[in-house]
Amino acid sequence: MSLITWTLAILAAAYAGLLLFRRVRAWYKVRRAGPRPLFGVRHRLWRDPGGVETLDLTHGPGGAALAPKAPFRFIEEHLTGSQPCVSVRDANGRRWRVKWGHEVPCETFAVRLAWDLSLPPLQRTAVRCQASVCMTSR
Repeated sequence: MSLITWTLAILAAAYAGLLLFRRVRAWYKVRRAGPRPLFGVRHRLWRDPGGVETLDLTHGPGGAALAPKAPFRFIEEHLTGSQPCVSVRDANGRRWRVKWGHEVPCETFAVRLAWDLSLPPLQRTAVRCQASVCMTSR
């Protein structure tokens, strides 16, 4: 056999050995990691709400205690999406996304309906307000 044939055979054996090493190492890492957390968690789309007549559909999942409280401090403006909106922080330090226009009543109603049907709750609150002074904090 010539030198070129031996060289090609050695390179092919080294490449096959490298592929085998990588496959064994990957198998070892998967076995060492154990079961995936995603398969260990039991997912639910619905839960039994109990007494639906006790739910506060006026204030939503958080109730009146988690409703936004004035004064509000401007954080940022969001220019993407279907409707303009801004982020503000209320007196309790909670961050809220403020929307205006025709999208607000629909979204608030949809969240309350989903909560009433025992789907995972989201906090959405419709607040009537009027801006008298607009100030930005920088």
